[in-house]
Amino acid sequence: MAAKNLDYQPVERSGHSTVIVGDYLYMWGGKQTDLPEVHNDENKKAMTSVMEMCYLPTGKWEQRPTNGNPPLGVEGYSSVAIGKFIYYFGGYCGHDDCFHNSLYSFNVDTFNWRELSPSSPDHHGPKMKAYSAMVAVQLNGEDYLAVIGGRGSSSSNRYYSEIHYYELSSGKWVSPRVTRWRLHSIHSFTLTSVTSNMAILFGGRTAYGYNSNLFVISFAKTSVDILEAPNPGGSVQWPEGRYAHCSVLVSCDAGPHLLVIGGVLKNFRNAYDTWLLDINNRNWMKLFADLPFSVTWREYYSLSSWNVTRTTSWMIMFGGETTYNSTAVIELTFASRMHWSSRYIYLDWYEEELAERKREWQIQLDEEVYQIDKDRQYEQLFQDEYDEEIFQQTKELKVILKKENEAQFTQQLQKVTYLLEQLYIAKASLEEQNLQLQNQIKEEQRLMASTLKKQKEREDAHEEQDEIIKSLENKLDEEKKEEKKLRQGLQEKIESLQQQLHQQVKDHKDASVQFDYLIPQSDSLDSSVIIAGQKLFILQGDRSHSLQWEKYGFRLECPQGAASKDTEVAVSALAGGNFKVPKGTVLVSAVYAISVSKGLLKPLVIELQHCVDLRKTSQTGCLKFVRAPLKSPYQFSIVEGGCFRVGKRYGSIKRDQFCCMGIVAEMSNGDTPSDSESEEGYETPPEGSNDDTHNVSVNGAGETSTSQLSLMNSAGLVNDGSNQEVQVESNSGTLNEASIASIKLSEGEVKQRTSNNKGVAQNDVLYTGMMYHEEKKVNQWMTTFSVVRDLKVLQQYLQNTHSNAEQDGPFVIFKYNQPDGILQLCLQDTPSLESGWTVHPDQSPIQIPQYVVDKFIDNPMCSSIHISVYAKPGIAKDPLHCPIELIGIDPSKIIYINRTPPLSHTIDSTSSSSSTASISQTRRETEEGTFRSDIAHRVMTECTGMIKERLDLNTLIDKLLEKRMINERERNKALDERCGLTANQRMDELLSLVKASIREDGEDFGLFLEIIKQENTRRADRLAQTLLDNYNRFIRSV
Repeated sequence: MAAKNLDYQPVERSGHSTVIVGDYLYMWGGKQTDLPEVHNDENKKAMTSVMEMCYLPTGKWEQRPTNGNPPLGVEGYSSVAIGKFIYYFGGYCGHDDCFHNSLYSFNVDTFNWRELSPSSPDHHGPKMKAYSAMVAVQLNGEDYLAVIGGRGSSSSNRYYSEIHYYELSSGKWVSPRVTRWRLHSIHSFTLTSVTSNMAILFGGRTAYGYNSNLFVISFAKTSVDILEAPNPGGSVQWPEGRYAHCSVLVSCDAGPHLLVIGGVLKNFRNAYDTWLLDINNRNWMKLFADLPFSVTWREYYSLSSWNVTRTTSWMIMFGGETTYNSTAVIELTFASRMHWSSRYIYLDWYEEELAERKREWQIQLDEEVYQIDKDRQYEQLFQDEYDEEIFQQTKELKVILKKENEAQFTQQLQKVTYLLEQLYIAKASLEEQNLQLQNQIKEEQRLMASTLKKQKEREDAHEEQDEIIKSLENKLDEEKKEEKKLRQGLQEKIESLQQQLHQQVKDHKDASVQFDYLIPQSDSLDSSVIIAGQKLFILQGDRSHSLQWEKYGFRLECPQGAASKDTEVAVSALAGGNFKVPKGTVLVSAVYAISVSKGLLKPLVIELQHCVDLRKTSQTGCLKFVRAPLKSPYQFSIVEGGCFRVGKRYGSIKRDQFCCMGIVAEMSNGDTPSDSESEEGYETPPEGSNDDTHNVSVNGAGETSTSQLSLMNSAGLVNDGSNQEVQVESNSGTLNEASIASIKLSEGEVKQRTSNNKGVAQNDVLYTGMMYHEEKKVNQWMTTFSVVRDLKVLQQYLQNTHSNAEQDGPFVIFKYNQPDGILQLCLQDTPSLESGWTVHPDQSPIQIPQYVVDKFIDNPMCSSIHISVYAKPGIAKDPLHCPIELIGIDPSKIIYINRTPPLSHTIDSTSSSSSTASISQTRRETEEGTFRSDIAHRVMTECTGMIKERLDLNTLIDKLLEKRMINERERNKALDERCGLTANQRMDELLSLVKASIREDGEDFGLFLEIIKQENTRRADRLAQTLLDNYNRFIRSV
């Protein structure tokens, strides 16, 4: 017999699988030598767009092209066949750390690929992985794919234990519940179907080593039951733990068996053994057949079982990572439960061996059929003899029964005659007893009639009593109805009087306080909080509500049936207060005090505005809702839940209980507090540090930290003189290019700095700048630029506080371009200032640090810049358009001071009437103790450093309190050494209060000079004289 030459063999590969559909063995993908290690290109697609097929009756391989786009996971994928479709899941892409969780189907009739579930890290199905296992299960008549375990990328959890179903009818992934035993994270194991809803798991690699236990997995609609059969050890035959092996199901008359071949053992040793498991009895048997290394010494190869006859199965294997990776065929024959034989089939004799097995099987079938026919003949002959014997026995039995029946009949007749005689005797006795019983019954009936008569008489008496009681009850009911009518009439009168009283009270109330429910809420708030606005919502339970208080950054959603009728919801928007938030967080919203007049049936949805620029999904998890009681102290705690979205400025949360609500942000690593903190949770900066480096928004070492909401800056009113020539004065001096470069931070540096931190960075917080003007005199204005966090509550509070001021231009929304940033205002000299205008700042340097805006202080003007604008009478005729560049923020902006000079005839008359007496009047005012507020404020601003050097903080505080230039609360704040500010910084805040008071009333400058002179030292006298000399010098220059 000549050997056959097989024309074609597929290229060597590993990490693939084979599936049998009909008479063909299908093989696709795998790790191949020439496969490009890229994600996807034309060469890779061309190599993976083919299907290798082996025709089992001949053992010949052929290659056919496929249609459509094949999966990208070519190595370590999972596959299973249902009908004419082969399903492929997951796999390794072949380059870098690229894994997939896609699901494809392949039609063996049309050779078309179809993507059922795309590869994505975000869908709700399995992770992106390879070397998992997949089996087909049928539950309640529907087909499912079950995916278990696998290995993922090194950047995530490498091993997985998850179990997912894919429902073919709906195209959805489902995660069932696991009962009894939960698998360890595992990969490179085998999962073999035994029935339509049960499979066997063996081997695999876990984080704890190589698995040698056996798991029986039963699948249900919503759950997976896992039964562990551990290795008992000892003398019991059991295979060693391994991975990268193969197993197939072998069916025979003794029940299903599991065949396990090859793999990798502990210490990366190759397995050379072959094991067979009796699934029903859970017994392992090691096959000692002399199989060559080309069969047993394989890993990451493919193995499929083909039932040639009822007792003979051929195992077709291909590929692997060892040197033995070509096609190999093993024959496994069942003889008895404990006797199996196996041998190697050479490919050259494939068809002859197959024909021989079928011929042997046909001979065996013929012998079985002959034996069956012979057995049937013997059975028929035996049946005939048996029937004849039964007939004779039946005939003899009938004769015997006839004789026995005749004898029995004679005996029974005699017995019946005797019984009839006894019956007649018994009948006579019964008739006599019956007569006696009738007489007894008549006597009992007579007695019963007498008893019934007496009972009827008693019932008649009871009926009369019942009628009397019923009459009384009816009378009582009528009296109750009458009383009810009287009560209803009285209640209607009371309600009418209450409505009249309520209407009278309502007519005399202001619209903003027309409901009494806001009053107890306001009374319950501490006096330290600042109420920016109040609103009362009335809910009707029979419909849904969408209530918006956009003016104060508050929204309310009430679903239908959430509240009973006329439920009142009182909301107070708080612009500031002594609020304490959890450690590591900063308040990034206003605080809203919310109370409900009645209990809620369902939760309400509230939306609060925050001031964080959310640009990434990771930032949304850093914002949290917080709550605090409606009474002091306002200790906030984090509330679970809440929703924040990228690009949105509102956060929403469902609540059925209310109090003080707000939003906090978890600050990034760069914004967390240092170790040098005081015991109350405030950062204690080193003595002598300046305001530019101090960050008061960080949290302390205690459980809570104080984060106080910034208020907007009050506008100051300052008058200023002017010179004959136009000048732009800046106490901070001209900024050179180096100083400007130190303030500006490139966008790339900001992104690099913020990307290294987790949480919300300080330069993710949005702020609003506002410019407004207040006229001091006909030709003098005080221009104020205030900065607050970008919250509508603060903007509205600022507008309400300075309702008489004129706003100049729109709001400027920006972010500081670096943590602990500084907003620098640079006055620009323009030709428009050459026409009689004077513009100069009232403080130096002209900058607003970020920490000042973030910190609530008693004097809001610390986060404001005041600029005096003066129009020279008769000279300033053109409008003023003075640019101010804002640097240190993102984005940098230029704003303008726009003023129009007064009417010329008013200025001329004023100038002519007072020009001759201006100097003498100024001297007279100075001698009488009256000072011009704008000049005095300018003197205080320029001499701030000298005042700080020569005056003691504690002594100055007491003197200012005596003169009523500060109040008791401002005094305590300036003396508080635990507030997080140095003595130098507290002195700056105190002098800011003094300068603000002097700017409003020049007489306070004289009081301040008296305070200095009361020091009664030559140093203090020289300071007072210097301040007075500077004032006189400025007066003379006007």
